[in-house]
Amino acid sequence: MEHWRKTFLREWRKHRGRSLEDVAPRMGISNAQLSRIERGLQPYSQRVLEVAAEVYGTTVPDLLVRRPGDESAAIFHLSGDRRA
Repeated sequence: MEHWRKTFLREWRKHRGRSLEDVAPRMGISNAQLSRIERGLQPYSQRVLEVAAEVYGTTVPDLLVRRPGDESAAIFHLSGDRRA
């Protein structure tokens, strides 16, 4: 079975207290598809990442490289602001 690049989508979803049933329709995918994406069993699209970032109140890069609450890996933006 092929595995795709690790993300922190599941961690961010749970951190925000959201369910698969709540989030997947907003992404235009099924609950099962989102679960597979979160487990690295199915590739994600840019659209899925963008909607997830909006729903979870974070950035696309954070979804890919940072666990929620991990300030040591926070992304610094050109403006000098840091998003948590």
